[in-house]
Amino acid sequence: MKNAIVVDSPNSALAIAARTRVQFQKAQILYSSSYSSPKKLCIELIEGDFDNVFFGWRQALYEIAKSPGASSCLSLLRGRSSLGVLVPDYIGVAESHFMKESELIDYADYYLVTNQELLEIYSTGGYPKKPSGLLHDIPNLELLEATYRLNLSKNDRKAIWVGNSKWGRRQGFLDHKGFFRVVKPLNDLLRKHNSCFDLQIIDSSKLLVSQEEILRSMSGSSYILQTSTSEGTGLPLLEGMALGLTPISTSVGVVPEILVGSLNQNIVDRSPESFHDALHSNLDSPRATREDIRELFRSYASEAMKEVIFSEHKAFQSETPEVTRFGSAKSRLEWQYRFWKDQSKV
Repeated sequence: MKNAIVVDSPNSALAIAARTRVQFQKAQILYSSSYSSPKKLCIELIEGDFDNVFFGWRQALYEIAKSPGASSCLSLLRGRSSLGVLVPDYIGVAESHFMKESELIDYADYYLVTNQELLEIYSTGGYPKKPSGLLHDIPNLELLEATYRLNLSKNDRKAIWVGNSKWGRRQGFLDHKGFFRVVKPLNDLLRKHNSCFDLQIIDSSKLLVSQEEILRSMSGSSYILQTSTSEGTGLPLLEGMALGLTPISTSVGVVPEILVGSLNQNIVDRSPESFHDALHSNLDSPRATREDIRELFRSYASEAMKEVIFSEHKAFQSETPEVTRFGSAKSRLEWQYRFWKDQSKV
C-alpha cells in the first residue's frame, strides 16, 4: 500500500509528529508549503497514485475543496484514494468554526483526533460523522534520546515555557497559549519573590529556534510549563517529560491522560499564582522522580505507536459532497506566502 501524509511545513509540530510516525508506519510526507497552490498539491497526490492520503494539516484538504482550481481535482483524488483527516486541536469546537469543521469532515472518508476529550466531543457534538479513533502525537524520539544522553546539568530552580504567543489569532483566538495572562505575569512574580525561580521563555512568534536548541534548553531545566486554554496534545510538555522535567500544566490536551498518580496534583488553574505555588511545592516535596516521569512518557509513546493512521477502505461515502466553491484572496495570499517562505530556505 502506498501512503501519504500531508502536513503544513517542515518545522511545525505536525511535521515533527508525522516524521516520527513514518519511522514505524510507512508513508511519504508531503509539505503543503512546497506547493504554490492547492491544485498543485492535489495533482501531486493524484500522480503519486497513493492508496491512502492522510491530511495531518486539515486546512490543506479544506483549501483543495474550496479552491476553484482544485475542487475538481479533489473528485479525482477521492476516486482513487482513501482520504483521512487529523483533528489536532479545538478550533472546530468553537461555534464560529463548527460549520467549516463539519464541511471538512464531510470531505474525508474518516478522521482521527489527538486526545480522549476530543474523541468524546466529536463523537457527541453533532458533527456529520464520528471520529474513527485516536492518533496521539509523538515527538522526535531519536532526538530526545540523543539529547538526554548528553546528560546536561540541570538547574533545580529553572523552569521553561515553549510556545507561540500569537497562535490562533488568525482564527480569532486571543492569548490561547496563556502567554500574556500567565507566563509574563508569572515571570514578574518570580522576580518579585527574590527571583525564586528562573523562567526561560522560548516564543516562536518572536524568534525561530531549532528543535535541537529547544531540547538542549529543556535539558538544563527542571520544570516544563504549559499554560494553554486548550491543546490537542501539547508537544513541548511531552518533550519535557521525555527529558525528565517535572510537568506543570492546565488541564488541556493529553494532560489528564498522562499526568496520573501523584503528578495529577501538577494540573493547576490558569493563573500565575497557581504555577508559582506548584513550582515551590514540587521543589519542597518532589511528586515524582526524573525516571518516573520518563517512564510515564515512554508508556504514552508505546501506546501511541500502536495507533493506525490509514484506513484501507473507504469508511464513508465515495461521492464528493456538494460544496460552495470559492477562493478568497486572503486564502490565496496565505498559500503563496507559505510557498515563498519555504522556497527562501532552500
